[in-house]
Parts: sequence; C-alpha cells; structure tokens
Amino acid sequence: MNNFQPLLSICIPTWNRAKYLKLSLDSFMEQIKDINLLELELYVSDNCSDDNTQTIVQDYINKGLPITYNRNSENIGAARNFQKCMKWSSGKYILLLGDDDSLNPGSVKLILDKIRDKDYGLIYMQKLKNLEGECVEFKDKEQFLKMISFQITFMSSSIFRKDILSTINYEKYIGTHLIQVPYYIGSALSCDKNLIINQTLLNTGLDHSNNGGYNPHEVFVKNYLNIWHEFVDKGLISSKAYAWLKKDIMLRFIVHLNYKYLFLRRNVSSIKQVNSRNKFNINGSFKILYKYYGKNLYYWLSYLMFVKFYIGDLYRKLQKR
Repeated sequence: MNNFQPLLSICIPTWNRAKYLKLSLDSFMEQIKDINLLELELYVSDNCSDDNTQTIVQDYINKGLPITYNRNSENIGAARNFQKCMKWSSGKYILLLGDDDSLNPGSVKLILDKIRDKDYGLIYMQKLKNLEGECVEFKDKEQFLKMISFQITFMSSSIFRKDILSTINYEKYIGTHLIQVPYYIGSALSCDKNLIINQTLLNTGLDHSNNGGYNPHEVFVKNYLNIWHEFVDKGLISSKAYAWLKKDIMLRFIVHLNYKYLFLRRNVSSIKQVNSRNKFNINGSFKILYKYYGKNLYYWLSYLMFVKFYIGDLYRKLQKR
C-alpha cells in the first residue's frame, strides 16, 4: 500500500463547462513530463453535468493525467462541490482551480519547486504591481494579507494547507460566494511564513457567460467584511489591519462597482431578471454600503471619483471615433 501524500492537489470543481475544462486539462499535458507525478494530484469533482464532461475527463485519464474523478449523483450546489473537492483531495497543499482557468506552461513545476520541503501557510500566485521580486516570503502575516488585500477573493490565485480544513465550519459560508476566503485567511495565519509567487502563472476567466446572478455589494461588502471581522473577533487580525483592508477594497474596487452598477446601471438585473447569470442584482445595495461605510468619510468622498471615471469614459468614446 502506498501511503505517500502528494505535495499538491489541484482541485477543479466543474459543472457543464466541458469545453473550458478540456482547455484546463490540456494545459497539464506537457507539464506532467517535467515533474514527479507522485507529488501531484488532479481532483475533478463533476457536479452532475449533463454535457460530455465525464467523457473528456476519462480521455485525459487515458492519456496519463493523474486525475481522481468524482461525479456527484445530483447537483449539490457550487459551494458544496468546492467543499467536496477540498475534503476528498489528499495533498499537503490544495489549489482550487476554476474550471475555466488554466496554468501557464511551466507553472506546475515552478509551484512544486517553491513549496517542496517548505512549510508555508498560504501561497499566493499573481503578479502584483507594488511588489518587487519573482518570489517573496513574508514573516509578517498582516503585511502579507494587506499585500494581497481583496484579491484573496479570487479562488484560483491561492494555494492553502489541507490541514486547515478541520478548523473552518464551511456550512456557515454556504451562499456567501466566498466560501474559499476563510480557508485562505486561516491558512495564512496558521504558519510563520507565507509566499507570493509574483509571476503570471494563470490564464483566467475564459468563460464570461456566468459572471452574475448575485448582489456584488452583498458579496464584496457584507460577506467579505464579515469574514474578516470574524478573525478580528478571535484576536487573529488586528482592528487596525481590518480598517486598512476595509478602506482598501472600497477605494480600489467597490468604488468601481458603485460607478458601474449604481450610477451607470450597466448589467443590472430588473426584478424579473433577479437570478440572471449575466446580470447583477443591486436591491438593497445602498443600505449595505451605508451600514458598513456610512461613518467613514472616505466612502462619501469616493463618489467624487465618479467624475474622473465619467471623463475617462467620454475620452475613450472620443478616441474610438
């Protein structure tokens, strides 16, 4: 019996995205030639797709990809499928990879080389403009989390520890659209060192047809800030760091959402379209913003940025003429 634990489990939850999953799996074919296959596990959890996902996965298993394949007998919802991936994978580290995301050539070997014989909490892998160096270790956990900030919400960018699973009650995060975030934060706080692979390893978001169907303010204000505050309440994150993270997501992300959805009303669903997968619901958004940011002056001043955004839009329209 082989009790060897893979170093990395790349977990791909999927549902009815066979053509994008094929592109993702195809990206691994050349990469497995340069690695020890005992160090890598590919785990695909199929949420009862009714396309040809099962056939495609079997084709790649036949080609030699080390895939463990699970097919749910019924659709259990995206969040529970994510959890199933994490629970049944066997690696020391887990990468939850979106089924329309893929790893660029050489990325798997690079990742394995960076984490082998190391004991990191969280490994974040995206190019950051304000960070120098191709790989940077952080001993200061709050500095690391502030460097990543709200980009921690992007599922495919972070590699976390399998052993953190038992410390998180995933049931309470069902429906938040951010079920991965508590695992990422908890993992980053669990070890003395974290790592940023400051390179472009991912090819992301090939399928834009399902980018919607929720209230962005409920997800990225209410749910996001509540998750962070849980770690503040436990004494694991300082109130000062929380205030910084709260302000950062407002000024660098939420203000753009406000301009696009609340001011311009782009891709906003009507009452009849509330569950549209390519539109966003903004019912109650102003109440959410006031509850979480109403006492912060920078929130009110952020609306002045709409003038800058609007002028920029006009300039781009004139450039196209």
